[in-house]
Amino acid sequence: MIAWIRSYLGASKKLLAQVLVLGVIAVVFAIGLMFVAGYLIAASADNAFSLLMLNIPLAFVQIFGLGKPLARYLERLRSHDWVLRLTSTLRLRLFRVVQHQQREQAHWRMGDVLGSLASDIEHVQNLFLRCVFPVLIAWIVGVLLVAVAGFMSPGLLLFALIAFLLLCVIIPALAVVLNRARIERNDRTRASLYAEVTDKVLGSRDIAIAGRGGEITGQLMEEFDRLDAGEKAIAHHDRLRLLLIQVLLLCIILVLIWWTSVRFGGTPGGTSDWIVAVALGFFPLIEVIAPLPQLFEDTLEHREALERMNEQGLLADPDPALFTAPSLHAPFDISIEELSFSYEPEHCILSKVTLSILYGQKLAILGKSGSGKTTLAHLIHGDLLPRAGAISIAGVSIANLRDAIWDYVGFISQDSYVFAMSIFDNLRIGKIEVSEEEAWAALDAVGLKGHVASLPDKLETMADEAGLNFSGGQRGRLALARVLLQDPPIVVLDEPTVGLDPVTEQKVLDTIMRVFAEKTVIMITHHLQGVEAFDRVLFVEEGRLVMDGSPAVLLRENERYAKLLSFDRGLSF
Repeated sequence: MIAWIRSYLGASKKLLAQVLVLGVIAVVFAIGLMFVAGYLIAASADNAFSLLMLNIPLAFVQIFGLGKPLARYLERLRSHDWVLRLTSTLRLRLFRVVQHQQREQAHWRMGDVLGSLASDIEHVQNLFLRCVFPVLIAWIVGVLLVAVAGFMSPGLLLFALIAFLLLCVIIPALAVVLNRARIERNDRTRASLYAEVTDKVLGSRDIAIAGRGGEITGQLMEEFDRLDAGEKAIAHHDRLRLLLIQVLLLCIILVLIWWTSVRFGGTPGGTSDWIVAVALGFFPLIEVIAPLPQLFEDTLEHREALERMNEQGLLADPDPALFTAPSLHAPFDISIEELSFSYEPEHCILSKVTLSILYGQKLAILGKSGSGKTTLAHLIHGDLLPRAGAISIAGVSIANLRDAIWDYVGFISQDSYVFAMSIFDNLRIGKIEVSEEEAWAALDAVGLKGHVASLPDKLETMADEAGLNFSGGQRGRLALARVLLQDPPIVVLDEPTVGLDPVTEQKVLDTIMRVFAEKTVIMITHHLQGVEAFDRVLFVEEGRLVMDGSPAVLLRENERYAKLLSFDRGLSF
């Protein structure tokens, strides 16, 4: 078992022991209830006019009848509490793994992440709730019953031991061996479908425009048909196995009836009442024993999920350094020394970039698509780690800052996401503990207060999915308000005005300069509108800095910059 899960189990020994004890008590009470009920049925038939003699069995019926559901409820309560805490920890780990492995250029597919969230983590939950705990409870009850049989007679002990091994060990193990290949193949197909369906749904609009909707749907349906065929084959095998188990259980009941008739039979009433009691007392065991082969098969599927999560690093012990980071102190100067970065070894995105950015400077980084400017922004924000060289803020490497870097560097992308929740909750993403007064002040600063105040529900107005009930400019301003509430000393903007008309773009740029006047602003852009408001302009070309200076100096001394500015303004107006 994975080391950290084993340690998690070790830390919860008392709770897990309670779960097993309560589960065993629930089964024993169920057996006792049916046992006493059988005795009462037979005894009442023999002594119809002496019901007062049955007070003690009737009391046991009440005890077992009330105790069974109570024990079962407490067992479920404790086991679900433990497992749900475990799975909530797993979901947090998944977020951290995706977050940190992204810096190391780990290739995550959204479908894989959704598959882990929706399916794999649920498998861990079911592994314990529907496999480990029921199997252990069944085995403990089986051992107890074998021990009881040993007190009754050697022959019954041998019979009980054979029945226990056959129903609780041999048949479940054979079920796993015979169905292993089908189960593992189906599990791989299902995991692949998560990724494929997610990919196709995200690209459904382009697929429809290309006129290939029918073709893609047909391909997916073939995969679903293959999965369905595999599940039908497994179900057919399961039905045959269940029939075998039912026949064996019937044989066991008949043997018990024969044994009790020999052991207790002979005269009406008295000891012969135990025949019905023993026969009925066996029936609750059917609910415990019959599902065991299916539980063993399910363990295979759950094991596949554990292996996938282990491959993703989800089950690895977290590095304690992830949760500790040094504090930074002003001035928050940025130093980049001999920085190099590449996604693939043979293709260098940035090469030996050296740059110093003083706290409070306004910096515009320009360049063609693919030149490396956006990669540089993500490196400064800590989303990626350099292959060579170093980036530091206030003298501390961003690699050492870990998650704390987001306290110092805010980021606004060209497609900042607006969540399907209220405007106020969207703002609280930037700062969880924010008052309505602070929210209104932030909206006022970015020029959205009037619009939000005109809405019927104001701050409680719900945004559509992806914020589609807001314009592009409004979504950008909402993202600015988030970062304003977050209040980091450094703000990185990745083409925040892309797709906006020139007038709206200029308004957004003016807002940026006004609300972040006291902060370091680093803006990635593809053209030069409003560039004169910045202190410095950098031009990135083929992974290198080829231009660096103030807009006025570059306009006066750099012919290429002057041509670019003239060309850009000619296109913009």
